[in-house]
Amino acid sequence: MNRDVRSSAQRHQMDKKRNTLKITTFQRWTRNR
Repeated sequence: MNRDVRSSAQRHQMDKKRNTLKITTFQRWTRNR
């Protein structure tokens, strides 16, 4: 069970990082325009 929780938390963190990266790239793109 602990392993599942840890894996899910890691996956959540990765998704969060990916979302933030997407947002930053989008902001940069809009700013360049």
